[in-house]
Amino acid sequence: MILGLDISTSITGATVIDDDGKVIFNEAWDTRNKNHFPTFFDKAKFIKNKIWEIEDRFCISNVYIEQSLQSFRSGFSSAKTLSTLSRFNGVVSWLCYEILEKEPEYI
Repeated sequence: MILGLDISTSITGATVIDDDGKVIFNEAWDTRNKNHFPTFFDKAKFIKNKIWEIEDRFCISNVYIEQSLQSFRSGFSSAKTLSTLSRFNGVVSWLCYEILEKEPEYI
């Protein structure tokens, strides 16, 4: 089974696809609520628990993660936003590696 992640500090999308290519799990993990997730690390801990839930339910063979933005685009994210997103992408990538024992591939 394949786990695909679209990582963001506001909403992270997670999809599991079985060996026949059928979507068997699809969720959006919302971490925008500043009362529930006041810090970067609170968001990371929430995602960590979600990855553990996936590990408990599915036998993941591959992990694919959308690459974070690498450059500026006029009218879009600031340097601070891109830096935070890149850090969060790295943290979640490491969590996948540690919990699922799979090195993520970036697409």
